[in-house]
Amino acid sequence: MQGQLQPLLASAELRAVADTIKDHAIFLLDSEGVVLTWNTGAQRIKGYAADDIVGQSFSRFYTTPPASATSSSPSPRTSCARR
Repeated sequence: MQGQLQPLLASAELRAVADTIKDHAIFLLDSEGVVLTWNTGAQRIKGYAADDIVGQSFSRFYTTPPASATSSSPSPRTSCARR
């Protein structure tokens, strides 16, 4: 039982630490780019409350780039993160 609770405890501890950091945006994305967690710093810096952004695609942070500016698109970054 103790072994099963360890990952949950670590996650809760990390989340508690991340929530105290206000000068940096710390958030977790799944492999599809969906926001899973959101800290106080992310809310302050990005302007989205956790209730507004968790479950949404992180592509909300990007505007549609011109065809020549694909490096600012989130898609290449998502593909790289999947590897």
